[in-house]
Amino acid sequence: MIITSRIKSPEFLTCTFVGLIAVVLYLTTLAPTISWGSDGKAVDGAELLTAANVLGIPHPPGYPTYTLLLKVFASLVPVGDYAFRGNLLSSLMATLTTVFLFLATVRLCKIIVPSPSTWILNVSSALAGITFATSPLFWSQSVVTEVYTLNTLFLSSMLFITTSIVLQSKSQITRESGSKLWIFSILLGLGMGNHITLILFAIPLIVWIGKTIGWRNMVSTKPLLALGIGLSTYLYLPIRSAQSPNINWGHAHTMHGFLWMLTAKPYQDYAFNIPIASLVPRITEWANLIFSQFNPLGIFVGLLGARRLFLQIQTFLLSSLVAMAVISIYAVTYSTIDFEVLMIPAFLLFSSWIGVGFFWISTSWIPNYSIRGLTHKSLNGLPSLTTALTILAFLMVPITSIVLNFDSQNMRNDRTAYIHSKSIMDLVPEGSTIISNKEKNVFSLWYMSHVEMPERDIAVIAAPLMKYDWYLEDIHRSFPDRIPAMSDITFREALREIMSHTHGNSEVFFTFRNGDITRDYELEKLDKVYKAAIK
Repeated sequence: MIITSRIKSPEFLTCTFVGLIAVVLYLTTLAPTISWGSDGKAVDGAELLTAANVLGIPHPPGYPTYTLLLKVFASLVPVGDYAFRGNLLSSLMATLTTVFLFLATVRLCKIIVPSPSTWILNVSSALAGITFATSPLFWSQSVVTEVYTLNTLFLSSMLFITTSIVLQSKSQITRESGSKLWIFSILLGLGMGNHITLILFAIPLIVWIGKTIGWRNMVSTKPLLALGIGLSTYLYLPIRSAQSPNINWGHAHTMHGFLWMLTAKPYQDYAFNIPIASLVPRITEWANLIFSQFNPLGIFVGLLGARRLFLQIQTFLLSSLVAMAVISIYAVTYSTIDFEVLMIPAFLLFSSWIGVGFFWISTSWIPNYSIRGLTHKSLNGLPSLTTALTILAFLMVPITSIVLNFDSQNMRNDRTAYIHSKSIMDLVPEGSTIISNKEKNVFSLWYMSHVEMPERDIAVIAAPLMKYDWYLEDIHRSFPDRIPAMSDITFREALREIMSHTHGNSEVFFTFRNGDITRDYELEKLDKVYKAAIK
């Protein structure tokens, strides 16, 4: 009876509605195979898929939680090709994110008004979930293989747990908060094993919980132990690295390699590295990004929600603003074309503000609400105004976002990356070596050579990684007949060694050309590659 009543409850039904809207949207626009994403900002997907397939170590910081989850999911769900399963996992994690965001917003609203109107509460919280679900940046990551929907799933579930703890009565806090705090801590550890920036958005939640249940309870043995259990996914890196998988960035089984991975050493130069001349255009791009996610109405309602949170949950709001400011500065000064994706967790929090803002607007027109000493008297016609505002919000924010962004976010027929990489693989003979320099080419060719067409025995070499001894060691071990043993060598010298080693035995192809290549080799253009021969 209890289960049945919960299933029939307005909160459960609305939550189901939010989840259905999200999953239908994502499945309708889901990429069928490997994809570079809209605007080419999801090129890591093919590498993540390859690493999961071979149980390898992808680029720093290694993403152990995501790699293991993707491996398990793709093994248990035999639908479509391996890449489709990765895309499907993203869509399901994105759907769960919107569900937890809805539930968390329900509880945020209950903190503001302890006994709210059920329909206003659920409509407002649904607006938060659906607004975030349809925001184009989050949508773009929900239909391809990437780590960001898992990141938001951890954040939204942690926000839900936090609001559940804060809503407890004083008598419940000591009795029930312990188990919830344990779950929160293990989710934080696991989440940091997916994307380290999660800690930035966890801090506001930690501060809020600490002020509610006391800091002594926050730093007790059980939460710290749970955090350690979650972080233990990083043990995957040295354990698996020691077994020399085909994708093995950094050789994390060594102390130097492990620290190199954890600190994301090769990407540190990207941080705070935007030239001064490019700073104003980047800030403009950042501002346009914000408006493109929510439109002016959504931003206005969200700011109203922030005002209400400031009056009643000031600790959470201020610490969240600090996290948003820090991630914004980091994203704006991060010298890559996909800096926008770092902002997704901030947009999740802002979506909850939109739900709170709409809730506050709606309850302001409902009679007999007393909030911080202010009583709103009944006024003729205002309930119908609330209904009009509800319709307007749903039309102007999430539905408008779907209409405006459907074509650009629809990856349903996107086979560009697959066709491009497969045509290259089909073009070269078995046992060849392909040397490539751009991530989109390298990663998609890794996927084809290790996952889709391993029988072709094509050696795909990443030119930018040839400056690392660990990489030279790996490709020599994997392809000793084509790649000689090398170390501490320039790119040009490495090419000479490879060409001499393979001369007369196998063919070498490049997906690019530069001075080092054209100076020493004859190049024959074959569609998307250059066949190389020693001059």
